[in-house]
Amino acid sequence: MKAVILRNDAGLAAQLAGFLTARGVSVLCAASRDRAQAMIRAQVIDLIVMDERIAGRLTHGLALSAERRNPCVNAILLTDRPAAQTDDLFDLIPSLHALLGTDIAGDLPGRIALCALFSHDVAATRAAFLAADDMRDDQGVGTGVRHGWARFAHIRPHPISLDRRADVITSVSAAMQKAALKGGLCS
Repeated sequence: MKAVILRNDAGLAAQLAGFLTARGVSVLCAASRDRAQAMIRAQVIDLIVMDERIAGRLTHGLALSAERRNPCVNAILLTDRPAAQTDDLFDLIPSLHALLGTDIAGDLPGRIALCALFSHDVAATRAAFLAADDMRDDQGVGTGVRHGWARFAHIRPHPISLDRRADVITSVSAAMQKAALKGGLCS
């Protein structure tokens, strides 16, 4: 399994890389959006962990690029926006597995990253649904039927949203919350 990490804070990136590497994950750390984009284009990535903004520019397109190359990729986005302002990101980035605060330290980001890497069934289901949906769209070309993003809301629940100020998990499946709080990896 291969992961790309793109963080503004090199120390936190190295800490996360060390955590994942110790568990058998091949990790590529990027210092810029351009380098991360080159890594995504050159290799099939299973996970991308990135700050929402690098050098003032949004990184959402990197997750979408990784998803074009590997429909089963999972993305973890670190943001300083409160949870109430981030719900639209799950609609915009289908591969988004989790949102975390940029100041979250310790092993929690690494544990969530491992959960994302080992949630093949969720990613495969999402990829199959999107492929079938694309076929339906292709069949409807020229019929005047338009579809909105709302139809993707049922693909999967918003798995994780961590409010950085309150430091609490606000929207997470019960199994993942229990595993995160007990210090386990995944259940």
